[in-house]
Amino acid sequence: MKKVCVKCGSSKLYKHGKKRRKCSVCGKTCTIQSGRKKSKNMEMFLLDRSTNRRISKKEKVSHISIIKRVVKELNTLPRPIEYLKKTYSNVVIYF
Repeated sequence: MKKVCVKCGSSKLYKHGKKRRKCSVCGKTCTIQSGRKKSKNMEMFLLDRSTNRRISKKEKVSHISIIKRVVKELNTLPRPIEYLKKTYSNVVIYF
């Protein structure tokens, strides 16, 4: 993943803090996203119906870590009731 300036597209960036970079051309600062991939623990748990221990053997971490990761990933998903409220908030029923 090549790091380029978000504003001008220049590749002349230098470090300006831990995760910040500053462009030497336009002088703007931006945050560089890490190249880490999203975890697939939730998909293995929900879709493949794998157990926490089976996932932990694949990932080579403890099953407690897998539980924490799955809960963290599930908290980012929208709740079904919130989705329905957004969807049906503008619906008017006439009798």
